[in-house]
Amino acid sequence: FLDAIAKGGGTGKVLAVNAADPTDSKHKVSAALGEGIDGIMTLGPLGAGPALAALKEGGHMGKVKLGTFDLTPEVINGIKDGNLEFAIDQQQYLQGYLPIVLLSQYKLYGVMPAGGILPTGPGFVTKANAAQVLELSSKGIR
Repeated sequence: FLDAIAKGGGTGKVLAVNAADPTDSKHKVSAALGEGIDGIMTLGPLGAGPALAALKEGGHMGKVKLGTFDLTPEVINGIKDGNLEFAIDQQQYLQGYLPIVLLSQYKLYGVMPAGGILPTGPGFVTKANAAQVLELSSKGIR
């Protein structure tokens, strides 16, 4: 991630936080925001929640872009509300569902997709599809 930012002409740094301590994480993000940060990428909801709180409390919402990996209702609602730019969705539903479909088709008919690899993700959840993802996730599909 940092290599890609550098190749694009930007700078970045890793901020070590303890995912088990959201209050400490929020304080660390708040302190880092004083350094002219214009974007944050967290490794998942345990980092996104404290980052969202730091942005809100510090008056940085809408000024600092926030993205994350993986989905929770809080993350999806943050995207819907415009407080998160995106979440990278590993698409666990497809990761579990497609192998069963493929194996059943192989058992029944002896057929498998050519090439041996069928990517199931990742996908992106943005404001454009967040409502649909939230609805489907409430049904256990996403």
